[in-house]
Amino acid sequence: FFFQAEDGIRDQPRSRGLGDVYKRQVFKGADGRKYIGDYVDDKKQGRGEFFWPDGRKYTGEWFNGKQHGKGEYVSSDGKAREGEWKEGKRVRWVNPEQLDLLSQLILILLSLTY
Repeated sequence: FFFQAEDGIRDQPRSRGLGDVYKRQVFKGADGRKYIGDYVDDKKQGRGEFFWPDGRKYTGEWFNGKQHGKGEYVSSDGKAREGEWKEGKRVRWVNPEQLDLLSQLILILLSLTY
């Protein structure tokens, strides 16, 4: 494994109150895995893209080295789905056409006032 800043030189740490923050970096594993994204204290954190050797890809939020938050998963056959992850595990798929309950209620109330 190796880590490399986009320009090949690791930045001096900058603090955002969350630890040492470095610019976007590239991680390449000997097995073909690849991560391009933000790091905090040498862990994936912020926004990033992870690529598997079989063509799968995750683009989204990371925290403490794991997928955490909203992201998009693309399968090896190219099908993309949005979802939510917590501590590296998918919690649920998000259907973009579906609105959450609060949004639906707001739309109903707005339609009644017009």
